[in-house]
Amino acid sequence: MILIKEDAAKMADLLRSGYTMLNLACPACNNPLFRDTNNKIYCPICNKQVIVKKEGESGTKPEKKENKVRNSDEDKIQQEEMILAYSDSFKKILNKKLAYLYRKLEKETHLDTIEKYLKLIKEIYNLLNI
Repeated sequence: MILIKEDAAKMADLLRSGYTMLNLACPACNNPLFRDTNNKIYCPICNKQVIVKKEGESGTKPEKKENKVRNSDEDKIQQEEMILAYSDSFKKILNKKLAYLYRKLEKETHLDTIEKYLKLIKEIYNLLNI
């Protein structure tokens, strides 16, 4: 696992190298995305190129629409591959959160807080069973 200081150092190096920090987050690690001078979007933490699909784009020519359909299919495939690649780490994170909530729930005495913890635990279980 990469430490936060190392993550910040990577991002600072990219900024010094001319990359632009975007207001978008990586779908896998939720860290800021960067754009290079060739307009390629990149996540420095995952060390992968990220493809961003803009909503509401429409082509004026039929050929462009066909390309967009093909690109959207490719985007979906890439998104599915990313989801599969990160599903194991996502499950590990959710299991850690469950363990944390169990510890907190054990010590909690306020009914409102207990109810919140139970709702969170239920939601996490639902995510794990998908």
